[in-house]
Amino acid sequence: MLRINIEGTYIADLTLWWLFTSWMAQFIAVAGCPVGTFGYLCSYTCHCAFDTPCDADTGACFDECAPRFTGKPYCQLENIAKGKPTYQETSITDNSALAVDGNRNQTGADNSCSWSVNFRYPFRTLWRVDLQDVYSVNKVKVFFRNDSNVSSSRRTGARVYVTSTEEFHLEPVCYTSHMKGDVFFNPPSILELKNCTNRGQFVTVYNQRPVVDSSNCPKTSYSCWANLELCEVEVYVCSYGTFGENCDKFCHCKGSTCDQRTGLCPGRCLAGWQGSECDMACTNGTHGENCEKRCGQCINGEACDVITGKCSNGCDAGWKGAKCKTPCPQYSYGFNCSDACFNCANLTDCDKKTGVCPTGCAKGFFGDRCSNKCPAGSYGKTCQLQCGRCAGGETCNSHTGECRRFCEPGYAMPLCQGPCPVGTFGENCSIACGNCRNFDPCNHITGECTRGCGPGWSGLHCITPCVNVPLHTCSEGFYGDDCKDRCGHCHNKTACDPVNGKCLIGCQDGYHGLQCRAVNSREVVMSGGVIGCLVGVVVVIALIVVTCSLRHYMAKRARKSDKQMDVVYNNAGNIIAETEPEVQLEMTNGDIDNDYYNVGREARGIPVSSMKEHLRRLECDSSRYKNEFEDLRNDVPVFPHKAGQKAENKAKNRFLTTFPYDHSRVALKPLHGEAESDYINANFIDSVESRKVYIAAQGPNRLTVRDFWRMIWQEKVGLVVMLANVYEDGKVKCEKYWPETKPLRYCEVLISLDECKEMSTYTVRHMTVGNVKTSETRKVIQYHFTGWPDHGIPDTMELVEFHRKVMSTKSPQRGPLLVHCSAGVGRTGTFIGLDALFKYGTKSTHVDIQDFVRKMRECRMTMVQNVEQYRLLHVALLEAFNYRHTSINRTEFTKKYEEIKHDNKYLLKDEFKQLTDIKPSHSNPECSASLCQDNIQKNRALDVLPVDRYRPFLSTHIPGTNDYINGVILPSYSRGGYYIVTQTPLVNTVVDFWRLLFDHECKTIVSLNLLDEEQEETGVWWPSEGESVSYGPLKIKTESVSDIHDSFTQRTFSMLKRNYGDPRTVRSFHFTKWPVKSKLPISKHSLLSLLDTVERWKHEIGSDTVVVQCMNGANCSGLYCGISLILDNLRLKQEVDVYHAVQKIQSRREQFINSTEQYEYLYEIVSEYINSRDIYGNLE
Repeated sequence: MLRINIEGTYIADLTLWWLFTSWMAQFIAVAGCPVGTFGYLCSYTCHCAFDTPCDADTGACFDECAPRFTGKPYCQLENIAKGKPTYQETSITDNSALAVDGNRNQTGADNSCSWSVNFRYPFRTLWRVDLQDVYSVNKVKVFFRNDSNVSSSRRTGARVYVTSTEEFHLEPVCYTSHMKGDVFFNPPSILELKNCTNRGQFVTVYNQRPVVDSSNCPKTSYSCWANLELCEVEVYVCSYGTFGENCDKFCHCKGSTCDQRTGLCPGRCLAGWQGSECDMACTNGTHGENCEKRCGQCINGEACDVITGKCSNGCDAGWKGAKCKTPCPQYSYGFNCSDACFNCANLTDCDKKTGVCPTGCAKGFFGDRCSNKCPAGSYGKTCQLQCGRCAGGETCNSHTGECRRFCEPGYAMPLCQGPCPVGTFGENCSIACGNCRNFDPCNHITGECTRGCGPGWSGLHCITPCVNVPLHTCSEGFYGDDCKDRCGHCHNKTACDPVNGKCLIGCQDGYHGLQCRAVNSREVVMSGGVIGCLVGVVVVIALIVVTCSLRHYMAKRARKSDKQMDVVYNNAGNIIAETEPEVQLEMTNGDIDNDYYNVGREARGIPVSSMKEHLRRLECDSSRYKNEFEDLRNDVPVFPHKAGQKAENKAKNRFLTTFPYDHSRVALKPLHGEAESDYINANFIDSVESRKVYIAAQGPNRLTVRDFWRMIWQEKVGLVVMLANVYEDGKVKCEKYWPETKPLRYCEVLISLDECKEMSTYTVRHMTVGNVKTSETRKVIQYHFTGWPDHGIPDTMELVEFHRKVMSTKSPQRGPLLVHCSAGVGRTGTFIGLDALFKYGTKSTHVDIQDFVRKMRECRMTMVQNVEQYRLLHVALLEAFNYRHTSINRTEFTKKYEEIKHDNKYLLKDEFKQLTDIKPSHSNPECSASLCQDNIQKNRALDVLPVDRYRPFLSTHIPGTNDYINGVILPSYSRGGYYIVTQTPLVNTVVDFWRLLFDHECKTIVSLNLLDEEQEETGVWWPSEGESVSYGPLKIKTESVSDIHDSFTQRTFSMLKRNYGDPRTVRSFHFTKWPVKSKLPISKHSLLSLLDTVERWKHEIGSDTVVVQCMNGANCSGLYCGISLILDNLRLKQEVDVYHAVQKIQSRREQFINSTEQYEYLYEIVSEYINSRDIYGNLE
């Protein structure tokens, strides 16, 4: 052991220490392994004294072994008994721990030894240590007390066991000093046992004497009573990956250690080794496990690294990658593919090794590698052609001869070799010639008229009208440059303009035109009387229009007045109208209806047939939404709402600013003896064609649940649409007014829950409502949409699907549709607008969205609360009008699909084409996070980027990371579950992948691609079996790996975050039957088996969230998620809807399901699934 002699001279000691540390630093720098490791992949641990490093290749320590370790020079033999729990049978103080305290002193007087003696059973005793895990023991060393004259006789008869349980009698003994009967021999004071090589957790030292009369003990060579005096018991095992008597040999087994005696591996060899004992390194250009892989094209034919397959000195010319198995990409060649060859003829590729173009050079280049460019001013295949007149003397394109920017003035693009087209001149030939004489062309460079100007024009370019100069004149009746053209039929035969022949004061009767040459088809001579009549008719028509407009305006004002509202809505009770000038108008109900519903008038609003184009224009200029919405604020007055402001009713309002208008509010039948019991915050809302079709209400608060059910009973409501959640942002947004297990009673109304079905974004509750007085019962159905945030916008498709579900349900009662959210205005108004306008639009040609929102606001304040909801109403209506009925009942699917295959082959292609037409195309600003400087290198493919509003955010902080990963969240059909689709991690994003799993509590991973060797370098994100890896506070360990199916591998991980509770179990399913570049998997049967296995695992852990990955996060993942969604829907609803499942996922990532082939595959695999449901299960 190296020791610094602190008693010697200071200079000598300092010099010695400096020499030692300098050597150590040099050793670490050369060795390459981190300090404390050595050997193959630095996977073995040094166990040298004072934590000094060992030899990087052999592991030999240069001094003593660390505490607990022995077996110099390698120090791989570890005493695992030290400090472990012990037990002894004794009637005195339990000092059993003294035998594992690391003190080998065999003097009992120094209190360094344990003593086991059992007064109750004096003829037997034992001592035991619990190793706390099962080990393959290398040897056991027992130090007995030796300082007493009875020490020898007391240890006589000792036996040693290594067992897997505490019941040592049931397992073989590995040492005994008991011959037979009462014949014993005396073990040595230091007992070293190399035959105790059992696998076990407990080491027991046991002593037993023949049973005799304890008061008359016979004289023998051993003590009569059983004693054990143990000063130290050491149990040695080989460190992981070593074997042999001294643990000085090293295993090369995969995933486990070898037999500690023979070195035989229980499974396969580690990469780089082969042979039955995995003791022969790979040779002859092979590498990997069992040396089964061939090396790539290493430089000069060198062998690759036998473990990794990497070429340490680089690749031969024409190859790239760490393993040199990837040919140079297109248009590159040479060493490291660092040379470019873009100049071969017809865009062909060059020879990857030499760079020679096999088909010759492209125009503008020459030489063996076509790397020489044509001289300046020339172009073409052999550079024999001369460039044209490029601006600024620039050279032209050496391939095409085209000028790069523009030509010199007077020459035409692209070659700039010819003059401007006739009639133009100047830069880019963009200027028109002036009025040259006889329409001559001007100079193509200067624009000058070489033969002068035409009549009436002057200047070099003939663009200046003549002023104060003699005009061109001709003899009467003629015009033109040479006065040879005859004038037309001018009025009173006056002269025409001498330049253009125009008749200056009009034409003779019967002719028209500037030159009065055209003959009228029917001569009409209008007398003054006729003209007077016509003028009179026009005046009468104008008066009629003004009168009608005034009448219409007055009718509209009267209809908005409080007095007229009382006539229209007579249910509000006694309402005190605000003082307002009374307008007396003679008006019939027909007048009101025609004005309100636009019956008999010209259709107005948005044509349903061109709604898509209308929305495209709105989306291009989003300010139009805002402007229309602002018009609504200004157009609709605030009507009286005194009932809601009464002191008795204020607590019944959920919000202090939202009250029902008096003229349209729902008035409840008053309760006896209870003031203002007719009040509830709810209004009747009209549809486009009918009155009181809807009730818009606030979500009940604690005081109004009773009134809410009174309203349902009174108004005979059969369908209730709820658009809020009970809790949102930690606040109560609506009181839970429905029962669950026990019925609820409010006044005379008794409510019980018959059935409840939960979907991913909505819940359907069927209830029975009874009147306890009359014994009458009614059915009420509640549709509860859970996917609409209070201050946000839901997924448009989810909202439209929910609306169609509501619309397809026949109400069990005759009353209005009751719609509520929290305040009963924003989400409620949007849904009512969607329902009313969609129903009207299906039988009409136009819908007027702004006008209907205005009508709703005349019934209840601030219906459709903000511009985002106003836009949503437009987009949802378009989605609803374009909705295709593609759902097929499970029992009919197979038959329908067979009909499609044989009789309607183009149906699926048409469906896919429509999906392609309607799927969104997201712009770069919508994917801003993925394109920022910190994140752009985290994307495998820049054509597959996540839209910001759909990406999963990461929160676990690790230095050097942020909240980004290339992934999107896809909603599931099951409640609480969703898919996160991401790319196969890059080397620099593996940490983000594990953060994703932790932050989103994902316990299921589906990995779809079979990686080739090159992709394994950047596609392997898991540690090997039994190994662990840490990223900041996260620690991930691969607990097990099993090939549970011939097409996928199952890996189970434990994931622990420091100071954050217990480890989580995560399981991955790695599918091996889907090559990266293939659109479809190799086997439908294998993919269905994978889906079924994943479904069972999700059910076992109670979590439906799944992370799905493929190489680019789209090609394979989209198909997998599409199938999974379709089967989810099949289980929940017993129906198949391929079209809308694809639309659902394409709305989040447009690259999903990117071919007709994949779309048709969805139908094929669902058909196989249904026909084979007994095999795959999980259908019902």
